[in-house]
Amino acid sequence: MAQVRIIYKIFPSEAGDEVLSSILEELRDKGREVGFEVVDHKEEPIAFGLKALLVLVVVDEREGVLDKVEEAINSIEDISSVEVMRMTRA
Repeated sequence: MAQVRIIYKIFPSEAGDEVLSSILEELRDKGREVGFEVVDHKEEPIAFGLKALLVLVVVDEREGVLDKVEEAINSIEDISSVEVMRMTRA
């Protein structure tokens, strides 16, 4: 079965490293529930101390799974918005 690799740019609702850590931890927990894996991440400075979180997610290609991944990400309380930066099939 093919895998899909997705890079999401996640904007937190407020500035602070503890918020980014909390988002990343909750994202990993949701990944175990939904069926995706966070394989890499990094922080990207935006402005005035606010940082975005770039997250590489790998998921098995199945019908409807991408919708479930995005629902899981958007359900995290500390996230303001999410953008798909890149999506590739591995």
